[in-house]
Amino acid sequence: MKHSLLFLTVFVTSIFQLRAQQEDSVSFDLEDCIRYALENTVEVQNARIDEQIAKARVKETVGIGLPQIDGSVSLVHNEKLPRFFMEYDPDEIGFFDPGDIPGIEPGDVVAFGNFFQLPSSGDAGITVNQLLFSASYLVGLKAADTYKELAYKTTTQTQIQVIENVQKAYYGVLVNNERIALFDNNIARVDSLLRTTRAMNENGFAEDIDVDRVRVTLNNLKSERLKFLNLQALSLGLLKFQMNYPIEKPLEIRGSLSELSVDDNLFEDYEDGWNYRNRIEYELLDVQRRLQELDIKNKFSASLPSLSAFFNFGYSTQSPDIGGLFKT
Repeated sequence: MKHSLLFLTVFVTSIFQLRAQQEDSVSFDLEDCIRYALENTVEVQNARIDEQIAKARVKETVGIGLPQIDGSVSLVHNEKLPRFFMEYDPDEIGFFDPGDIPGIEPGDVVAFGNFFQLPSSGDAGITVNQLLFSASYLVGLKAADTYKELAYKTTTQTQIQVIENVQKAYYGVLVNNERIALFDNNIARVDSLLRTTRAMNENGFAEDIDVDRVRVTLNNLKSERLKFLNLQALSLGLLKFQMNYPIEKPLEIRGSLSELSVDDNLFEDYEDGWNYRNRIEYELLDVQRRLQELDIKNKFSASLPSLSAFFNFGYSTQSPDIGGLFKT
């Protein structure tokens, strides 16, 4: 009875583990692998973030030519106002004459209370600046659009590289699958040949050395198959890495090399020769060249004068206490 319960427990546990593995396992073909990589690869995500940064910088550059409005408000309360200090000189009496102070001598330092300022003060101001003309700003507008184009081209190049890496890893898995299937067929044939040769040897129609040769061939095939099984695990791990797929999570690959086909009309558009200008690498270099030219123009335009207009408006008030600043 105990053995029956133990067997039942192990059987049920195995069923649940197998079902969990089947639920966790995901089956992908080439399009699924590419789609997953474009959505989860860190390089593509960083390139898309760079696109957003480029858009924000373009808006920032455009905003330089818009009116710049700045406002400020300050409230100050002094429990004790600072004093004025002066050196007493009878020959140079200004607005204040400290000569009536008892004991004052020429050359003494005299302190006066600050009766030009109340303890509480408030200030408010608005400043408006408008750029009317700047050669550097005009060049910057062109450079901003070119910089945004560079970000888009970089994203396209990154996506192409990711797709290329995923395709190479995917086809590597398919090639290893075909190799393992070929080894399985060869092992089955050699194993059948070994049984036939052994039977012929037992009946005196084959030598022992013939059986040994076939056995050695079978063992070599099994050893090579084990190498390709390990290589298949590495290829699958490389595909997961290129897709940014969790390494510990199982992944099943659909498809076979027999399903692949080459478009016979692939090169019909290149009858007059292959156009290298359509390559994304050339397009990136062309955008970078234009950015360098705009940088040179910007250095020349920096020596030209710029024209701008500004408007300032300020208001200031004082009061014996802080509450009086908010009264009319």
